[in-house]
Amino acid sequence: MIQLGPKRPGPYEAASHLTLTHLMGTLVWLATVVVALTAIVIISAYLLPGTEIWARVFCWTMTAA
Repeated sequence: MIQLGPKRPGPYEAASHLTLTHLMGTLVWLATVVVALTAIVIISAYLLPGTEIWARVFCWTMTAA
C-alpha cells in the first residue's frame, strides 16, 4: 500500500489494529502453552510408567476442545 502523505489513523482504525494485535498475541501465547503442555504430557508418559492413561485423556480433551 503506497502512502502519499502523512495520514493519522482514525480512532476506529487504531483501536481495531490494537485489538487485532492483542488478539493475535493472545492466540500465539495460548497455542504456545497448549503445545508445551502437550509435549510435557507426552514426554512424561514415556518417562513415567503408569501415566499413559492420563496422556490419552489429555489428548482426547485437547482434540475435543
